[in-house]
Amino acid sequence: MPRPESAILGNFYQCNPVSADLVVADPGNWLLAGIVTDGQKLPGMVGNEYAAVDLGVPTPRPLEVLFHSPLSCQHRPGFADVTYYTAPSGAGVFSAGTQWWVCGVDPGCTKPGADAAGVVHIISAITTRLLDAYAQGPAGGQHPAVDNLQHLHIPGADAPIPATLPNASVPN
Repeated sequence: MPRPESAILGNFYQCNPVSADLVVADPGNWLLAGIVTDGQKLPGMVGNEYAAVDLGVPTPRPLEVLFHSPLSCQHRPGFADVTYYTAPSGAGVFSAGTQWWVCGVDPGCTKPGADAAGVVHIISAITTRLLDAYAQGPAGGQHPAVDNLQHLHIPGADAPIPATLPNASVPN
């Protein structure tokens, strides 16, 4: 039986087309610390589609939302979420939740908007920190996720639960 991408990534496809700013939600996270500030906006970095934490489908916990970006897609309000969680194996799992993250590591990409140079610097620094941690071994062991879903008022978020990787199927 198929499983939704959220069971592996932590976030779930929501909608397209969309264009919105990426908004910092957890500046103290090891990936973001010293690079961004709380509420900082990275212009135009959410698009052309987006993913969000959706606890109505299988989702690993603890799950940490690094960016929680308000938007509207097809006249429906929502949030795009960049996520990180620690798998039971000790692996750290990161999901950008937006196709345009790649524009943050490509100085030639025109999608980030007017502040392209600043966006490229920030996204490149975060991506480099992530890849360096992955190269050193199980990133989740050295950088365990800290569940913040209740703090962000994610619908359905209860008290953080022990680390789980859903083994659930999606009904057809």
